[in-house]
Amino acid sequence: MKYEEALRKAASCLRLAQSANPHEAALAAAKAQEIMDRYNLSTEDMAYSDQPKQEEIKDFGADPLHEVCQVDTRWTLWLSNTIAKLNSCRTYYHTKMSGSATIKLIGRASDVQTVRYIFSWLEREVRRLTKQECQGYTRKYQVDFRTGVVDTICRKLEEQRAETYKNVQKETSNSLALVRVQNSIAKMEAKGQEVQKWMDENLKLRESKFRKRADLTARQHGQVAGEQVRFNRAKAGLDNSEMFNTIIA
Repeated sequence: MKYEEALRKAASCLRLAQSANPHEAALAAAKAQEIMDRYNLSTEDMAYSDQPKQEEIKDFGADPLHEVCQVDTRWTLWLSNTIAKLNSCRTYYHTKMSGSATIKLIGRASDVQTVRYIFSWLEREVRRLTKQECQGYTRKYQVDFRTGVVDTICRKLEEQRAETYKNVQKETSNSLALVRVQNSIAKMEAKGQEVQKWMDENLKLRESKFRKRADLTARQHGQVAGEQVRFNRAKAGLDNSEMFNTIIA
């Protein structure tokens, strides 16, 4: 698959990740993240004259990612921060007198767009699972449950990234290609570090710590429920899904 084709397919998957059908959204978002992980590896190594130029790092604070009430700030920030870092971006937030928080993004435009789509889907998934699993529970229990769901989501996102990198390296045909892939992985990680450096140099942000005591039973309940969010291609049935084959055709 050529780079331009990969971008087209990733964009199609990201659009379908907004589907009201949870299974369809899961398939699409998982594949979109996989394509971005795989083909961003070689973007800067392409030996074409029309190779895309490196995008400028910007603060997209004027177009916030999300606004969340005070009680949901911790898990929402953690989720958005994890997705942002996996896609070479960073997050920060501002709080209002009401206690609500506005989450903002820093990064390159195409990476920021990926973060927006994937965060939108996963944030909905967390709330869907809460509604499904926590009827009749207190509001605090539900918030701690959501934190547990995000525990699992973040772990699975990290595992998918590691698996994609591992598979890309397995597919290399010789030692020179392997070195090329390893260099590309290093460049991919460096993109995120460049955004962090820009953020440190241009924004004066205070470090925030959340020290609220969590209900461990609720959090563990959420961690188990979070396994319902599918990221692994085999588990999600991506290879045999007629719907998915239609998506990327």
